[in-house]
Amino acid sequence: MDAYLDHLEVERDASRHTVDGYRRDLEALAASLPEGTRPSEVSTEHLRTHLAALRERGLSPRSVSRAMAACRSLFRFLLEEGEVSEDPSQDVLPARLGRPIPRVLQLEEVDRLLAVFEPGPLGIRNHALVELLYATGARASEAAEAGLAAAQEALRNLEQGIGLLRVSGKGRKERLVPLGPSARDAITRYLEHARPVLARGRSTPRLLLSRTGRPIDRGVVFRVVRRRLLLAGLPPGCASPHTLRHSFATHLVERGADLRVVQELLGHARVTTTQIYTHLDRQRLAQIHQRFHPDG
Repeated sequence: MDAYLDHLEVERDASRHTVDGYRRDLEALAASLPEGTRPSEVSTEHLRTHLAALRERGLSPRSVSRAMAACRSLFRFLLEEGEVSEDPSQDVLPARLGRPIPRVLQLEEVDRLLAVFEPGPLGIRNHALVELLYATGARASEAAEAGLAAAQEALRNLEQGIGLLRVSGKGRKERLVPLGPSARDAITRYLEHARPVLARGRSTPRLLLSRTGRPIDRGVVFRVVRRRLLLAGLPPGCASPHTLRHSFATHLVERGADLRVVQELLGHARVTTTQIYTHLDRQRLAQIHQRFHPDG
C-alpha cells in the first residue's frame, strides 16, 4: 500500500488531501479482509462484501464511490507492477450517485456573514478568509494554501486594474481568480494589522496563519466558516466552505455569467460539473416566481 500511495503523490502528483483520503479507504479495506490476505488473494466478492458493509454503516453513495475508486486505482497499480495477475475490482459496479443540489446563501445572508465581527488578529484573519472564499469561489484547501506572494501581487495589480490571485487546485493545477474590492480591503487589513502579530517574526510563504504562526490547514477553514455562519444566525445545514463556493458560482450564473467562465473560475475539469448551477438557477427562479407572482 505504501508503494502505491508514494506513486500517487510523486508520480501522479496527487494532493496530500487525496492521498490521505485514499489511505483511509484502503486501510478500511485491509481491515475488512481475513487476516494475512495477500493482494493477489483479494477477490471480487471480498470487495463487494466490503462495499456492502460501508453502505450498511450509513456511508453516503459518494463516500462509497470514493472507496471503490481507491480500490480500482490500487489494483490497476498492482496489475501494472506485476503484483497481481488480474484486477478483482473490474467486475464491481460503481455506486450510483445522484447530483445533489447545493445549499446557496441569499445575498442578504452573505451580507450578514461578512458583517460578523470577531475581535483581535484572529478575527481580522477570519474575516479575510471568508471574504477570500466568497470573492474567489476557492475550495477550503485552496484558501488554506494561498501564498503570501501571490496575494501581494494580486493586491498590487488590483490597484492598477484587475487583481488576479493565483491558487493551486486539484491535481496541483494552478488558476487565476479575480479579487474584488471587499476582499482586497479585508486582505490588506489582515496583512497590515494581523499577520505580523500572528507570524511572531517567523517567515512563511503562506498567506493565512494560525495563532501559533504556522500555516492554517483546511480543517481550520471549515471551523472558521462554521463558527461565523452560526454567529450570523444562518442554518447549521449551510455551515461549510462549500456553501460559499456554491454561492459564488450561483450568484455569477444568476447575473448572466458564461458557464465556461464559471467553470474556469471554479477550476472544474469538465463543464458538466459546472452545469449544476444552471439547474439551481432555474430552481431558484421557480421559487421566486411562486413566492411573488400573483398566479404563483
